[in-house]
Amino acid sequence: MVNLATGKFTAASKGQAGSHMLAVSRDRRRAYVSNIMAGSVSVFDLRRMVKLSDIPTDGYPEGIALSPDGHELWVGDASAGKLRAIDLPSGRLIDALDLP
Repeated sequence: MVNLATGKFTAASKGQAGSHMLAVSRDRRRAYVSNIMAGSVSVFDLRRMVKLSDIPTDGYPEGIALSPDGHELWVGDASAGKLRAIDLPSGRLIDALDLP
């Protein structure tokens, strides 16, 4: 990870396979990283630079975005053609939408 204000590189261990896409909350306090090979999304506290949790998503989570209100995380499943919605306050998968 990079501190954009200072330009300094820092790191936070994720312990998951295939991490490559992320979404950052508007307040820049949280980052969400899709782990395609692990079937999860890692949640990071950007102020403390620590991983808070891993949320199981099923399939191969890839594309990732936050809802406009920041309460849901939307995750594209590359293995099943689905868009999965995660409720961030509870950390639970709440819905899945089939995509063509």
